[in-house]
Amino acid sequence: MLLKLAQKHHKPFSTLVRELALSQAKNQYVLPLEEQTQEVKILLVRIGTNINQIAHIANATKKISIEIIKKIQTEFSELQKAIIAIYDKPQSVSELIRNTLIKTPSYADEIKTVLNQLHL
Repeated sequence: MLLKLAQKHHKPFSTLVRELALSQAKNQYVLPLEEQTQEVKILLVRIGTNINQIAHIANATKKISIEIIKKIQTEFSELQKAIIAIYDKPQSVSELIRNTLIKTPSYADEIKTVLNQLHL
């Protein structure tokens, strides 16, 4: 998990661990869980599909009803609430490190080294 995160941000693994440790010391949070991000992607695809269907109807009929406009507004409102709910509780650095160590115990020594270098 941490290795993927480091690769995603184009950083060496040890740099990412150091930054995460420092953010933990400041009681900061990191990116949301992968599951949370996946939920948001699914919601975005759903609303995108609905908007495409509405656009297709509007293009075919050359008009759009007030009901369709209200439906779009409602869906955007629901999407906003769902995204806020999903990201309301981000994963803490300690949770991220713990989950990474469960999945990849071989990172334990490198994480300990970085934490020791930071005197944490």
